Amino acid sequence: MNTNSNMKKGINTFKTAIEENKYTGSWGHRLGFLIVGIDIFKEHPVMGRGVCDVRSRVVTYAEENPEYFINDPARHFHNEHLHILVEVGIIGYLIYLGFIFLFLKIPVSDPLLNKLKYTYTIAFLLMQFGEHYLTLNPTALFIGLFFILIVLYNEKDKEALIQRSSP
Repeated sequence: MNTNSNMKKGINTFKTAIEENKYTGSWGHRLGFLIVGIDIFKEHPVMGRGVCDVRSRVVTYAEENPEYFINDPARHFHNEHLHILVEVGIIGYLIYLGFIFLFLKIPVSDPLLNKLKYTYTIAFLLMQFGEHYLTLNPTALFIGLFFILIVLYNEKDKEALIQRSSP
């Protein structure tokens, strides 16, 4: 179906991870971290471990279960949704999704900006499944600025509406 050699290699390492419990290569490595994250999440699913405790728990987990880590010094989950769940639990994750929902409810009169708001937010949420982009300063800054600009645009839109309606 796919002739890309990197894709075939990834599928094979994923298959090896599942069938032989060997977490090598990029895909196997990510599957291993998914397993690690779910195991750690299950320890404190409601309130999470806290934002400062995740790293130390991952290090301890790595000492107990080295097969999942293939000498990765970073030891992060490669999935921001899972990281948020481990840090703040189901309650914090629902609050996070609530803020995103409230952000999407901000009315924007410009149709292009409104489409951009939805497209960017959906892309942002999907992007979080693959990597740890929120921890990278340039990406986090760009995302923060985007959200701030949409909120400021909404305020300007309200002011313009008030000026047009006042005598």
